[in-house]
Amino acid sequence: MLTQVLENINEDFPELVNDIGIFPQPSDDPSINGFTVWMPNAYLINKDSEKVETAKKWMDYFLSDKAIKLYEENSKSIGPYVIEGVELPEDSYTAVKDVVPYFESGDVAPALEFVSPIKGPNLPPQICTAVGTGQMTAEEAAEMYDDDVEKQAKQLGMEWD
Repeated sequence: MLTQVLENINEDFPELVNDIGIFPQPSDDPSINGFTVWMPNAYLINKDSEKVETAKKWMDYFLSDKAIKLYEENSKSIGPYVIEGVELPEDSYTAVKDVVPYFESGDVAPALEFVSPIKGPNLPPQICTAVGTGQMTAEEAAEMYDDDVEKQAKQLGMEWD
């Protein structure tokens, strides 16, 4: 879940929200630890719009120091800004500050759904649940996931070796 739940925690337990930190999934080689992250929202302008110039003005405002300051006065960021030159304020959530060095060093990668059209549909509801409840081992789950992904790739008309 990373940091997306911080606003909810802050609503119910504001005195505890900064007791929560974040760390990457450990591996056998600490030099490769990092995070899988969700990509930020994108705001797009339809090139065929009759209001392209107006939309560009709005975008300029949206990314301006004034607008970012206004945002920060009314809401805390749930992740590092991915806008060049924009830094998190000092009062940012601890967990958000914890992840910043990984962004700065490039030790982050987009979640699978942002880099591949294939993501086995049974992963969250069936496979992860079965492992979490002890109904199957991680190895069995990995095999089941491989089969699931292969089926989806073939359904999408992709070659699978």
